[in-house]
Formats: sequence, structure tokens, C-alpha cells
Amino acid sequence: MIWELLLFGTVWFWMFIGGVFAVMIMEVEGEVLQNDSFGVGATIVLIFSLLLLYFFGNKTYFDSFIIYAIDKPSHVIGMIMGYFVVGTIWSFVKWYFFLLNKRDYFLKNRDTYCVCRQATCDAPKVSDYQYVIIRWMTYWPFSMVWTLINDPVRRIFNRIYCLVQKQMQSLSDRMFAPYAENKSDKVS
Repeated sequence: MIWELLLFGTVWFWMFIGGVFAVMIMEVEGEVLQNDSFGVGATIVLIFSLLLLYFFGNKTYFDSFIIYAIDKPSHVIGMIMGYFVVGTIWSFVKWYFFLLNKRDYFLKNRDTYCVCRQATCDAPKVSDYQYVIIRWMTYWPFSMVWTLINDPVRRIFNRIYCLVQKQMQSLSDRMFAPYAENKSDKVS
């Protein structure tokens, strides 16, 4: 019964889908700093996953989709066009979030950033991020899920950190104050 390991609805199926989703997110969102591929890794993972689902799951779903595509090609073409439209719209939203993160990084590290770049703070150029943007467009469902979960949560915790940073540093300074005084006594 190994051939039916990934039948829809089984625990193994959902574990497999969760794992594939996690790997796809890492492939799509984790390569943002590596601006050198259109998402080849994500494409390989997607194809391999579909093949595993076909051979170790229920082939009926794939056969049904093929029959549906043959019977109603206009619906499939409409879905594909919709996918491209949503991907394009998502690329603008994702670019906005990307720019927010870049701006926040710049503001946090302004002194270091400007010294390294001779006091210029140029806006990121879209052409420098072509592969990243195409990856966001192509794999927008994965990019969207991760961005909508990760970015707001990270922003909330950054705000909380800013609120408690002084109290934590004060606690640290008080706890190590006796040792700092002893160190200065020994040095002199």
C-alpha cells in the first residue's frame, strides 16, 4: 500500500503538503538576497512534489483536471490569466513591503550605511531585483502567505522591542555594575 501513501486527506498527505509549502516558502522568500535565479529551486520542488502526489497519491484528481481542461479550456485559460494578474498585483504589494524593510534598515543603520556609501542613499533600482520580482510574481501564493505572516509579526515585535529596550538595558547595567567598578579599580 505504499503507492497510496499520499492519498488526499491522510495524515501523510497533509504532512507532505505542509513540508512542501515550507520548502517552497524558503525557496521563494529565502533567496531574496541571492538575486541570481528565477526560482529554479522552487520549480524543481514543485515539479517533484506533483510527481510524488501523482505516483503516491490518487491519480484521479490529476485525471479529473486534465478532463476539465479539455472540456472547458476557456475556464483554464481564464484561471491562468487570473494567476498572472494576481501575481503582477502581488509584485507591487511585495515591492512595497520590500522597500519598507530597506528603508527601516537604512534608518536604523544610517551612519554606517552612509559612511560605506559616501553619504548617498539611493533608492533601490527595480532592475537590480528583476529575478526576485519575477520569483514573487511566479510563486505569489507562497510569497503572499509568508509576507502576510512574517512582516506584520516582525514589525509588532520590533515595536515591542523598542518599548522594552531601555528597561532591559537598565537591568543589564545594574546587574553588571559591581563588576564594571571592580574592573576599573583593578586597571588603575
